[in-house]
Amino acid sequence: QVRGAESRLHELATAHHEGRIASAVWVEQMRTEVRRLELQQVALAKGGFDQLSQRDYGRAGASLRDQYAKIISTAQDVIDGKVSLPQLLNRVDGHVGEGRRLFYQTQRDNAPTGDADTTTIARRTLDPGAQHCADCPAYYDLGWVRAGEIVAPGGSCQCGSHCRCGVI
Repeated sequence: QVRGAESRLHELATAHHEGRIASAVWVEQMRTEVRRLELQQVALAKGGFDQLSQRDYGRAGASLRDQYAKIISTAQDVIDGKVSLPQLLNRVDGHVGEGRRLFYQTQRDNAPTGDADTTTIARRTLDPGAQHCADCPAYYDLGWVRAGEIVAPGGSCQCGSHCRCGVI
């Protein structure tokens, strides 16, 4: 789902940068795709849309307000010729990464707490093809921890929304 969104957003960004679609159209389509991505990621982490609470919608809404402002700013930067296509695609990747971050944050916040006899554990994983910040290998080195204590990828590392780590 994330890769599909990334592909669609890259196509949109390329079309906008090349002048094949108007900025207003690009902004609206980006907003739609980012909203869909973030809400789907939160729903996937919770086990479906029917499991979402007001808190989950609030988390996604707060993120979307920030993403929408960045999309509008980026559109203006394209109009003004301030960004190259690779820079634009990097910004788009940040929007996709924000969806991934929401997934892991929601998953962590809703991890089963267990009882005296059972505990759910999780571990950070590193994408072997990514260039990691100093924080990510340190979180990986923590090993297995209680699922509710895992540091969600993208949340507390220098990579931010560009983090390519995962959780098992």
